[in-house]
Amino acid sequence: MPQLEEKYIPSFDGLLLLYRKFGPTDPEAQKNVHANLCLVHGFGEHSARFNHVSESFVEQNFIVHTVDLRGHGYSGGPRADGLFSELIKDIGVLIQQADPMKPLYLFGHSMGGLAVLRYIQTHPLSRIEGAIIASPFLKLTKALPWWKALMLKQAAGVLGEFLISSNIDPCGLSDDHAEVTKVFHDRLMLPFMTVKFGNQLLTTAKEVFDNPQMMDVPCFFVHGTSDAITSHIATQEYVQQVSTHDVRSHWVEGGAHELHNDTGSMHTIRLCVEWLVERTDPKEMQARRSFHKRTQYSRSPMGGRNNGMLITGGSWNKRLSTQSNSSSGARGLWENENIMMNGAFAEKNIQKYNVNPNFMIMCRVIALALLFTPCALLMVPVHLFYVLAAYLVFEIQLTQKDLQGLLLFGMVYIFEMYNRIPKEMYAATPPPGSQPNGKFFREESEGFQNNRDALEFNEDLEE
Repeated sequence: MPQLEEKYIPSFDGLLLLYRKFGPTDPEAQKNVHANLCLVHGFGEHSARFNHVSESFVEQNFIVHTVDLRGHGYSGGPRADGLFSELIKDIGVLIQQADPMKPLYLFGHSMGGLAVLRYIQTHPLSRIEGAIIASPFLKLTKALPWWKALMLKQAAGVLGEFLISSNIDPCGLSDDHAEVTKVFHDRLMLPFMTVKFGNQLLTTAKEVFDNPQMMDVPCFFVHGTSDAITSHIATQEYVQQVSTHDVRSHWVEGGAHELHNDTGSMHTIRLCVEWLVERTDPKEMQARRSFHKRTQYSRSPMGGRNNGMLITGGSWNKRLSTQSNSSSGARGLWENENIMMNGAFAEKNIQKYNVNPNFMIMCRVIALALLFTPCALLMVPVHLFYVLAAYLVFEIQLTQKDLQGLLLFGMVYIFEMYNRIPKEMYAATPPPGSQPNGKFFREESEGFQNNRDALEFNEDLEE
């Protein structure tokens, strides 16, 4: 049995995370530790479900660090809620627990695989030597209908804390009946998520999948072809486009989502361990580092090579990044992780489509100006155009104020339409003393009087 250390550690915002450290018990083995491995679990579960995986790596003289992500397991925070960027920062806190003098590798499963990929994309100057990505959440096996995705995106700002089902079938996690039974009896497993977190998952998955050129650290991808939750086809497409020269993949024929808990799981775990052992061999590591020094070009945030800029220093596969732009010039180093994490998505799309950043403000001003004019009815189409352009064309996340404004304009539109419809069109009888305009109403009034005379004549006959 490995040596286990378990404690709570504060995250970047003071939230307590349950941390576990697995290491060899033999004193000689402790002196010959090859590397650190930080393991990140998937959605709705906790790190204890990977204890047997950690033990397999410890047997080969690795130290494994795990943590229950916020909102999961025994860690603090609202359940399955929050921002995905906070999970990324939790991974950074986990990495800080590792020995900085030893090589560092990451292991991520499902949502954890997505988080690991995102961390590497947004931290190009980190000391990560490689990553094992198991069944990553890049796309769902059964794609979400477009109207559901649209509703989820628009409701995230207004109904963000409402709970929705995760639509994860526990029986689809593994083909091993015993493991499925454990899932049903594990009270820490979460079958739900908030609307906001669900939208964050889909948005981050799209960002990671659309930028494979930003993934240039050595990777080992493993995915089952019968995964009922995350798409192995999407993983194959991603592997073919990643920029790193050192990428390996293994597709488990008939494998379910949790390959580490599936039938034949020990074979899959052994492949992961062998890949890490091979990479931590001193001779292999020296050869790879020399190769990186000679050939590794830096990459820009949009994925292009930076005019032959060569990385010649340092022992890790570090990346410098400059982005030439006709309007803004060189961007410089990626010193701020928020370049791709907090809000630059809209900036990227504005550059991509060459859109004036004041376009959305102009639409709002026009809509509000029309509110006080005789053409007030035109403000609704203008504002609706703004909403469609923001979401469908520029893929900009709408705020709660945008939705409230659309609702307000819709109410004003109905009120204006009601006031502009002639009252005689929906009145049962003409208003007393009123003089309806137009020949149409006079004919209708005369016809109404004639019908009443005929009705009185029929009543006289019956008597």
